Amino acid sequence: MDKAGTSGGIRGKMLLFAAFLIVCFNLRTGFDSPDPLLGTIERDMGLSLENSGLFALLPVFVLGVAAPISPRVARRMTPWKIIFWFQLLAVAGIFWRSWDGVAGLYGGMVLMGLGMGIAGAAIPGLIKHQFPDRASAMMGVYSAMIGVGSAAASGLSVPLSNMLGGWRFGLGIWIIPILLGMLVWGAYFLRHPDGVFQNDPAASGRRFLFEPRWGCLFLLYLDSHLSEAAGHEL
Repeated sequence: MDKAGTSGGIRGKMLLFAAFLIVCFNLRTGFDSPDPLLGTIERDMGLSLENSGLFALLPVFVLGVAAPISPRVARRMTPWKIIFWFQLLAVAGIFWRSWDGVAGLYGGMVLMGLGMGIAGAAIPGLIKHQFPDRASAMMGVYSAMIGVGSAAASGLSVPLSNMLGGWRFGLGIWIIPILLGMLVWGAYFLRHPDGVFQNDPAASGRRFLFEPRWGCLFLLYLDSHLSEAAGHEL
């Protein structure tokens, strides 16, 4: 029984770690995939230079909006639920942005940015409670996977759009890894519904953004997004 329990525990942790990697990989793909396709989008949608600039700047605006919203969401939901449901919001935003007109281009970017911004801000709280003894290492993994996802989206969007038949598919294809991450994420937490917080899940979810070191990590997360988005405009 002990061996079976240990084996199940190891499998559970491996599933959680795999979900964590995929979720972190996806946090910037929606932000970075449009950048190499911006010229094509501008021509196809008939955007003026000002409108294309507005489209590129929307992530900065949206992340600024996400900053005050995230603590309010954390008062009502545990981090794992925030990550799951707000990634679903991001999926809806990417779909709208990819397969609608100008309204979808802008509205989808707003939905995607809010979804990923708030989901990403919940990661430090989840690390704190799931990996308390390895928090520093897991924050390193978190940052590394964000970088890998960002590089993949920037480097593969043009080849994928050429291969799949247009920029809409080059943007929309990034829904697939997000859904994969949600599937693995949901599979773990449905099997371990108390896996994050054994005592007071609501209180734990509320507090993490207000503790100094985790609040600082949240601010660093938003700052990294804002700096990258602004850098694309320079």
